[in-house]
Amino acid sequence: MRAKREVYLPKHPKETEADYEIRLQNSYLVPYLDDTINTLVGRAFSQPWTVDSRLPDAWIEDIDLAGNHLEQFARSAFDDSLAYGLTHILVDLPPRRGDVPVTLADDRQQGRRPYLTHIPARNLIAWRSEVIGGKDTLTHLRYKEVVDVPDGRWATRKVERIRVLEPGTWEVWEGDTLINAGETGLPYIPLVTHYSRRVGFMTAVPPLENLGYLNQRHWVSASDQNHILHICRVPIIQGSGLTDTDEIVISPNSFVRLPVGAELKYVVMDSGGIEAGYRDLERLEMQCRILGMQPLALSAGDRTATEASINNANTHTSLRAMVIGLKDALELALAYMADLAGQPVENGGTLQVNLDFGVKGDPLEVQNLILLYERGVITGPTLLAEAKRRGLLNDDVVPSDEYEAARLGGGVGQLLGEPLDLGQERGQ
Repeated sequence: MRAKREVYLPKHPKETEADYEIRLQNSYLVPYLDDTINTLVGRAFSQPWTVDSRLPDAWIEDIDLAGNHLEQFARSAFDDSLAYGLTHILVDLPPRRGDVPVTLADDRQQGRRPYLTHIPARNLIAWRSEVIGGKDTLTHLRYKEVVDVPDGRWATRKVERIRVLEPGTWEVWEGDTLINAGETGLPYIPLVTHYSRRVGFMTAVPPLENLGYLNQRHWVSASDQNHILHICRVPIIQGSGLTDTDEIVISPNSFVRLPVGAELKYVVMDSGGIEAGYRDLERLEMQCRILGMQPLALSAGDRTATEASINNANTHTSLRAMVIGLKDALELALAYMADLAGQPVENGGTLQVNLDFGVKGDPLEVQNLILLYERGVITGPTLLAEAKRRGLLNDDVVPSDEYEAARLGGGVGQLLGEPLDLGQERGQ
């Protein structure tokens, strides 16, 4: 964001370049968007995924020939789809070495087998499709890849290349030079696209786009707040009745002698702007928290709808739909692996994934729920129900009864007056 400068942090009217540079470098982004993505990915993989497949276990353990298990590969893909709305998984084969084998047995003897490659959304350059058999089918795909190549005896350098895929064939280009080419033996392009918020074939929008814009707005407000605090903390002295020859030294433990009729005083800024800035930041922070929880809610409707959506988070959330979509995409990729290895596609198998997204005892999550309660977004019984679901209350506690008893006994006021002991301090 600092590199984009005025795109995300506008320059003030008549602000000098030097002053803007200082303000830019002193601006700090609270990463609400990044933290939300990490939290959602963590929820999706809070319990281990299991694979029921006839493919060799070694393939699953090293699904990308880079040492990553299928589940770790899935985490990276899911992270990218949350950020950009979609991500891509390509089933590929290493190039043949030496004499070209002509049978699958030759490939197995050389240890040549299919693997998955993650193509981040931002690396896709272009694609074409046709309607075949009543469905959109890829007929052409180009994406960018960066590889390390030798540079002298010891060093390496990064080179950007373009890979071109069409049904049955592939090519690798470096600039205008064809580096390599070959055949896949498949009548289709073995690419699987996972959508977190699909709008059409091979197109999507980021599901957390609004949170990103709000996070940028918070960055601007925080920058303004930091700037005004800096102005207030640096005292400005105003003098009157002085001449250019009068020498005045302002320092601790010193005495200032002024000519008759002269005056020195500090210019004090009205604190109203500072307080307004704090309120704006608090409002933006709350909005960021609420938007970050939307993938766990049915809708952003009124209070009743919000309460119902949080209570049904295990069965009716957009995050759940995204995880199921990721599961389907990976199962299709495993089927493609089986096909590329000359096996029945059924050998790819199925995945058992976690669809229970309650993270027990997460301090930040509990604090967010309390903030929602304090703002009147959810009711007390809903707050207690969520605390129960996270293991903070015993199973025999009835949230509605407990809330009523606490209200009559003054417990609710104590809850709002003193922070809960969550077992660890914020930031640890």
